[in-house]
Amino acid sequence: MVPLDEGGAAAAPAPWWTTPIASAGAPDAAVASGPDESVVEPASVVEPDREPGHEPGHEPADAATVVMPAAAPAARTTVMPEPLPPASRPRALAAAAAQPVAALRHSSGRRVGIEARRPRTLVWVLAGVLVVIVLVGLFFVGQRLGGGAPVAVSTPTSTPSAAATPTAAPTPTPTAAAEITAMQSAGVHPWNTLFGGECLEPYDSPWAEEFTVADCGAAHTAQLVFRGAFGGDAVTVFPGEAELAAQINVLCSAVGLIDLTAAAAVADVQVQGSYPVTDEQWTAGERHYYCFVSRSSGEPLTGSLAGPGPTA
Repeated sequence: MVPLDEGGAAAAPAPWWTTPIASAGAPDAAVASGPDESVVEPASVVEPDREPGHEPGHEPADAATVVMPAAAPAARTTVMPEPLPPASRPRALAAAAAQPVAALRHSSGRRVGIEARRPRTLVWVLAGVLVVIVLVGLFFVGQRLGGGAPVAVSTPTSTPSAAATPTAAPTPTPTAAAEITAMQSAGVHPWNTLFGGECLEPYDSPWAEEFTVADCGAAHTAQLVFRGAFGGDAVTVFPGEAELAAQINVLCSAVGLIDLTAAAAVADVQVQGSYPVTDEQWTAGERHYYCFVSRSSGEPLTGSLAGPGPTA
């Protein structure tokens, strides 16, 4: 229905800010509360009492039309819980505190389990350390017992009537070679056993260890014309090889060692000598020198070239 103004023309709708406030005497809307929020239901419209014979829709044309305000949209209303009576408030507080207590009790149970395992782990660690200390101690004790000074133990021993004492082996003392009084016969002889005057075949050097004695009437390579002795006695110290080498040339060149008449037939006669060269030989009694004659060409000799001996 469109409202009409006093002239009978249709009135324009009133602006939203001119909407009249609902009457204070209007009945309140019924409130239905739910679990989360309240839904406001509109209150039932109470029809006004009408006079008899008056029907709706037959108002006089000149009667003023009253515009009923449009119902405002229902606002969402949150219903706050009613305050509890003083008697039930401690129970509610206890019930509200029970939930976090349960959660804390549950989490503290894990902490209690962890704290309960820590002492066990600590006990095992301490036990392991104690075992290591005991083993180290036993090791050092064993080392001391094993490396300690030996304990003297008396054992019965049999004492022989005559104890055998080791004796030092006698040291052989050098003995002087047997004195040679004549020329050696034909054959092989050691160098220090020749007397002098023996003809030799073969011959290589005056330093040979052995010589073969041959007949002077036959061809031969060399001849020992003289054997002499160095001065001194048994206690004379070995003068040294160099000192003896310096003397051998003079000793073997003495007049009377070679028969000059027989040697005149040989143009290349040479004289060589030998002597002791070590202190051992000297101490053993080797105090002689030896004079040999041969040909420098290596040709053989015939007959003896030995003289009567040194004249001075």
